[in-house]
Amino acid sequence: MKLQTFFLRYNSPDRACLIIGALGFLVLALAVTFSSPPRLIYDEPYYMNTVKTLEDEGLSSAFLIELEGFAGPLYSVVHYLCAPLTHLAPRGVRWVNLVLLLGLILILRQTLRLFGSEAALVSSLGVMAVPMTWVLSGMALTEIPAMFCAALGLLLLFDALRREGKIAVALSCFGGLAFSLAILGRQTFLVVLPLLPILCLRHAGRRTRLLLFGACAAALPLYVFYVWGGLIPPKATGIEAEGGMSPLNALSSCAYAGAILLILRPRWFDLHWKTIITIAVVMCGLHFLTNLTGLTPALSVAGRLLPASILPLYSATASGLLSTLGVLYLLATAKNAWRRRDDTTFVFIILAAVCVVGTALKITSIFSSRYPATALPLLLLSAHGFDDDGYTRPIRYAVGVFIGILVLLSYYVKWSTI
Repeated sequence: MKLQTFFLRYNSPDRACLIIGALGFLVLALAVTFSSPPRLIYDEPYYMNTVKTLEDEGLSSAFLIELEGFAGPLYSVVHYLCAPLTHLAPRGVRWVNLVLLLGLILILRQTLRLFGSEAALVSSLGVMAVPMTWVLSGMALTEIPAMFCAALGLLLLFDALRREGKIAVALSCFGGLAFSLAILGRQTFLVVLPLLPILCLRHAGRRTRLLLFGACAAALPLYVFYVWGGLIPPKATGIEAEGGMSPLNALSSCAYAGAILLILRPRWFDLHWKTIITIAVVMCGLHFLTNLTGLTPALSVAGRLLPASILPLYSATASGLLSTLGVLYLLATAKNAWRRRDDTTFVFIILAAVCVVGTALKITSIFSSRYPATALPLLLLSAHGFDDDGYTRPIRYAVGVFIGILVLLSYYVKWSTI
């Protein structure tokens, strides 16, 4: 009876989305448990080695200096603490990300409820409709722990801004500590801190709570950066050119952000159809002539489903359309920020999402859709308040889940044969 009452709270499209999202999570859990390779794959061995370093060196300066790759120490600490349960077995460590993904969905639901959403669970389950989610959480990669901590920190901050007294102070401090862990998981979240003053532009009384949040969020990362002598571990400095920038990687990152919002809230792109068509023609033309970004979405899946003779056409078309989404994302974001400029919370979230997505500008050697996907919690929150006709949402959720399954399984198949 309680379950029936719960479902009756939602209209038919929303009920369909609940079922699709829940089934998607179940399928993901089953895939990790029964279909994932019984050995570490992809980037997993690279980062799991840092857990061994933590065991050997302890939580010390030596451990921080010995870290390999760009990610901070959060991943190592999380898996070290979970080792008694996972025994650091491949499928066990992948389950850590599954649990954190579930926590992320529930945190986003609670945040959306703070914002007044009547279908917060439906919107938060949109995470499962984003194909990149399946790669991030179907393997023991570094992004999900950071995304979980970032979402938790922001939830506590937004709750603190609604309260007064000691509870507001406590929530600000704990929120800042949670966000500091996010920065220590993925340093890209550092760009959010300079945007905090936006939240007190029209509410000067928030200043103390924001200062507490910012101080707590910056304390631990500042110490780690001091030990490193920079924003990344010393052993990672040789991988990228110092001071280099890649506008094409930034465009690719914006493209994936646009794809996420197209799935979650197509009406985000409230632009004239002539503008959309003109940009699409120009970007597709550039990719046919120059292979502008050199980045093709779902190429591993396409390589298994399409004939080799069709792949160049698919690559140029898909890359061109994806780049179109990047340009449209920037235009629509600027337009939406200006329209709702009086809503400081929205402006903060939307600019935070753009800044996290835009950190790909500094990625000069490699690019992956995993990088803009770290902004997913911010993108999902920024989409709140945009109308959705509802009836196409189940289709979008189902398509996103289906693509996510294909992409994840393509990784499993590829690495099982290597």
